Amino acid sequence: MVPSRIFGILITLLPFTFAVEELILTPLIREGNLDKAKEMAINNINLYNIKSSLNKPITSYSGYLTINEAYNSNLFFWLFPAIENPDTSSVILVVNSIPGISLMQGIFLENGPFTLDENLELKEQNYTWAKTHTLIYIDSPVGSGFSFTDNQEGWASSSQEMNEQVYEAMKQIYTLFPEYQSRDLYFSGTSYAGRVIPKMVLTFEEKGRSDDFQKEVSGVNGSEQVRGGNATNTKN
Repeated sequence: MVPSRIFGILITLLPFTFAVEELILTPLIREGNLDKAKEMAINNINLYNIKSSLNKPITSYSGYLTINEAYNSNLFFWLFPAIENPDTSSVILVVNSIPGISLMQGIFLENGPFTLDENLELKEQNYTWAKTHTLIYIDSPVGSGFSFTDNQEGWASSSQEMNEQVYEAMKQIYTLFPEYQSRDLYFSGTSYAGRVIPKMVLTFEEKGRSDDFQKEVSGVNGSEQVRGGNATNTKN
């Protein structure tokens, strides 16, 4: 019952219809039609009349970003601007704790701005990171959650390929939302993400040396439960 309820909520929240076609924003981004892309990506959260504890509406954007045209490989993202001080907040990329699993669990049950109550109704999350940070969730690699490809050759065969997919998606997100380019960027995740995040940081650094997109990662927060320890590293 719970999964079906969540699925029903997602259909109304997200700016695309599963029965028709996915909202792929990449063509609009490449054309420079950013206002149109944002208009299409903004979510219908107002249908549920959910507001934050500050009595402010919770805004979010979501859609698909093409990261491989040959195989029509697309990553699904969901971005939540900070509720407090959205014009100056730092950005957190929430990294999936288990590759292949959707980040919907993190949004609804962990650190997102809303959750489900005992009656399976959507309500504000009391302890959300979105209060003070802009959050970005990406279903990665291709094939995870809502992300998809038309060819199995588009699936990531290594952690390096997965990180490169995320890098390409983040390039497009920063193009669509240039206001975040000057903000601090942090990677955060638990469990297996403790292994993924350091390699992802290296991918961003290496790709940035030969790419027009250069974004330094300000810090990371990750825990590796398999090894029984926690690790936090912040770079100034």
